[in-house]
Amino acid sequence: MKKKLIVIAALSAVLILSGTVYLLMFGRNSAVKKEKLISFRRETGGDMQGSSSRICVSRYDDTRALITVSQAEWHYEDPQVTEYFTDVFIMDEIREVFLRYRMQNWDGKKFTNMFVADGASTAYDFDFETTDVSFSSQIYPEQYAEKLEEINSLVRRRIAEGERLPGLILPELSEEERMSAHKPNDGKLSLHVYEYSRNQLSYRFANGTDEAFSAGRDYKLHKADNDEMIAEAQPGSYTYTLYAHSTAESTISLEQRLEPGTYVLEAGGLSCTFEIGMHKD
Repeated sequence: MKKKLIVIAALSAVLILSGTVYLLMFGRNSAVKKEKLISFRRETGGDMQGSSSRICVSRYDDTRALITVSQAEWHYEDPQVTEYFTDVFIMDEIREVFLRYRMQNWDGKKFTNMFVADGASTAYDFDFETTDVSFSSQIYPEQYAEKLEEINSLVRRRIAEGERLPGLILPELSEEERMSAHKPNDGKLSLHVYEYSRNQLSYRFANGTDEAFSAGRDYKLHKADNDEMIAEAQPGSYTYTLYAHSTAESTISLEQRLEPGTYVLEAGGLSCTFEIGMHKD
């Protein structure tokens, strides 16, 4: 009787394991074949100099997709962002390549045993309506790299053909200024807008004094030439605590894109101006 129970238990375990494998493989296959691709991301980072790059392609509305290209060359450097509108059909183009090579089976895959010290890794992420497929590697063997290049090349083509959008104009900074932006020591409290992408505005409090500073989570955003409010949040019970020579960052989600012009952001009792315009190549 005991032996029979053991056999039944073993068979049950095999069935459960088989069902799990089936759901992981065939369930995912079924989902991505039926669903829309919502966004695609390619991110590279982790090298010795701290450089990073990111390309994100996402549905913006019924007819357009938004391509966001973000790049930084060094540690502590705020990313330079350029954005483009293109036809939403790019989502179907990426999805077609993804399905043709069954990239859903690459989810979490280890592509090589090779390791490059201080070398960058490149991650890919595909977001469908109810499922997500992602993988990362320092090196992609040729049989994988050439398939991924089909996606990368069609994104580059869409960027070349796309409508370039106004973005945040960042000042040129020296290496010392980049470092001090994250480790302030100027004896001042300050506020800076450091990134604008995908309808999100990111800003940074900097405490360059020897004392701790508390900043409220309220903010107001308006154009510099009028008081028309673009975004606003009332003071709440939560605050930022900035210790001496430290920073804190936050992001505002905007309902629509910012038009070219000069803007004023007021947050935590501080204020700053920033410009939205066309980047110089």
